[in-house]
Formats: sequence, structure tokens, C-alpha cells
Amino acid sequence: MTQIEIKPPKTRSGRPIVPTRPRGTQADAAADAVGFLRRLGFAVMVVLLPVAAVIMRHAVVVIAPVGAILFSMARLIESEGREPLRRMWRLIWTPTAGLLLFLLFWAGLSLLWTPFFDDASERLLKATGVGLFAFVALASMPPRMRASNLYLSPLGAGLGALCAIAWVMTVPNAKTAIDGEGPVLVRTALSVTWLAWPGLAWLLMRSERAFAIALAVVVVSAALMTEPRAALLALLAGTVAFAACVIAPRLTNLAMQWILALAILAAPLLPFLVTPLARALLGADATVLPPWEIWRDNVLNEPIRLFTGHGLDTALRSQLAGLLATGAPQSILFEVWYELGLLGALPLALLVFLAVRNAARQGEAIAPCLIGAIVNLFAFACVGLVGSQTWWLTLIADLSIAFTAVIHGRFGTRRPKAFVSR
Repeated sequence: MTQIEIKPPKTRSGRPIVPTRPRGTQADAAADAVGFLRRLGFAVMVVLLPVAAVIMRHAVVVIAPVGAILFSMARLIESEGREPLRRMWRLIWTPTAGLLLFLLFWAGLSLLWTPFFDDASERLLKATGVGLFAFVALASMPPRMRASNLYLSPLGAGLGALCAIAWVMTVPNAKTAIDGEGPVLVRTALSVTWLAWPGLAWLLMRSERAFAIALAVVVVSAALMTEPRAALLALLAGTVAFAACVIAPRLTNLAMQWILALAILAAPLLPFLVTPLARALLGADATVLPPWEIWRDNVLNEPIRLFTGHGLDTALRSQLAGLLATGAPQSILFEVWYELGLLGALPLALLVFLAVRNAARQGEAIAPCLIGAIVNLFAFACVGLVGSQTWWLTLIADLSIAFTAVIHGRFGTRRPKAFVSR
């Protein structure tokens, strides 16, 4: 009888043949759509926004929601409709979300006593829309962000800075252009400088120090050429906080938590301290005195308003209507107390405190950049006219989305070395 020997099929390099899923399936199409929508939405928020903000009047408030919608659609497809609603429900019960909801509730309740109901209602509706799109985008953040997507953040900040430099050098009236909500260059400088912080964090986390230095140089050059004083002072404050956090992280984090929070809570005491000090050092005719005197007189004449405020959107409109002396401080410290009182200042102080505390827990590369961004934002709010303007709130939302994406991309930034023992 003849025996037949059956030999196993030959394999290349001794490796077994592993069956693969054929391309072109429904799952592949869904995965490709998810990847495309997520990259497109993130690119709109971190690349198109800083570039378009240089030349388009309403680029900030129009482009960011579009990018957030595309970004959220990717998560909706990926989870087959289960997300982001489930994660949104979990986020609602966080302390930060609770403080934001209370602040929104109190701002809405202040419409009962504001003298500018129609304008304040419109402002509140826009602020609610900004918070909603940011909330949906944050709830749609995947557990891991791809590195190829996160490199868009420094790319967008760099392109925005170059566009700002080119616009200032080529447009004759660039530095004096004004639209409905203030100078154009203020929003241009803020869009570039604020969105550079998450890009810088990602480059430092990837140990791309040369590119990080190049990005910082381009952004600082753009800020110097646009020349809005408030934006430059705010950027300087953020840079100092960044350097201090690198040198002494624990002390800086603790100091920033209490300094920023106490600055908001103790703001009504500032005019009583600054006014006599300015008179003693600069004289009775110093130009810095009138805003502080107006604030001091307002506190003395209407002490009950320290608890309730005058209502949303009244700090600037009261001056235009003659209800408040012209020349009042243009600062978030004055505006939050004048409009919302103690019940508005207290949740804001807690939000800033929690933001700095959570930033300190994000690692060596992210924490200094995140604290620098918070100080940069807070410093501008103290020296610039912002209040609840929609473009400013939208920039904050976009910044939070970009930083959250960087935090979700920090895992697996370097592949571990494989050691094979024979």
C-alpha cells in the first residue's frame, strides 16, 4: 500500500498566514468616514479658525461651531448612536459643569432686573449656544486622539500668525480697522496667541523643541506687529506663568490657584486700595484714577448691588445710556460684580480655581502650557474689554477643545522598545 504524505503549505519567513478582513466592507467605510470627519472638524477649529480670523469679521463665531458639529458627527457614527449623549450625561454631573450651569442660571435670572432685556437676552442666548457646542464637542472626544490630527494644532497657530503678519504688512489701515465689537487686531492677536498654547504643549510632549521654539517666535512676532496693548500684556503674563511653572511647578500651581480666585472674590476692595495709592504716587490728576473712582463710588452708593448685580450686559450699555459714569473700568473683575454680583463672582472664582488645579495634574509638558494659557486668558480679561462677548467665549471654548484633544493624545506618544529574549 502506498502511503501519501501531506505536507503543510509553505510560509514566508516561517510566519503563519493570518487571514485578513477584505477591504471595502461596511465597517471599513464607517471607519474611514469617522477618521475623515474627525480630522476635518478638528482642522476647522484649530487651522481654519486662526487663519480666517485674520480677515473675516465673524470667523470665530461661525467657524468654531461648524468644526464642533463635524467633530461630534464622527463620534456619533463611531459609537453607532450611543455617544456622545451618554458621555454628556456623565459630564453634567462634574463640578465644572455644575458651576457653569449655575452661572448660566443666575445670568438668566438677572434678566428680571436688567434695564436692557432684549440685548441681554440675545447675549445670553449666544452664550448658551457657545456652551452647548463646546459641551457636545468635549463629550465627543475619543479616548485616544491620533498624533496626525494633533499636529494640526501647531500648524494652525503658525499659519494664523504668518497670516496676521502678512495682513499687517500689506493692508494700510490694518491697525485701525474696527468692526461692531472692537478693533479687529485684538481678536486676531488673541486667536493666534491663545491657540498657540495647545500646539506648543503637543510639540513639547513630542519632544519637538525646535519646532516649539519656531512656533513661539512666529506667534510672539505676530503679537508684536499687531500691537494691541492688552493682548501683549496678557501674553507676557502667560509667558511668565509658563516659565515659573517649569522652574517651580508645585509652588506656581498653588500660587496661581489662590491668586486668580482671590482676585475675583476681592475685586470690590481694589478701588479702595488702588485709589489712595495712585494719588500718593502719581498725584491727584493721574489718568488712571477716574475708572477706580467710578468703581469706588458705585460700591458706596449701591452696596446692595454687590449681591445681586445690575443684570446681564449692563456694564457697557449703562455707560452708553447714562446710567453709569463714562470711563468705568474695562475689566472682567468690574463687569462680573457690576452685572452679576457675588452670586456670579463666586462660581467664576471656583471655576478658575478648579481649572488651575486640574491643569497642574496634566504632566510636565501640558501643565505649564495650560497654566500659561489660563493666566494669558485671565490677564486679558482683566485689562481688556471682553465681558460676555460671543467671540471671546467662542475662543475659550475652542481653546478648551484643543487642550482636551492634546490631553487625550498624550498616551502612546512614544512606542515602547521591544526586548526579545532568546
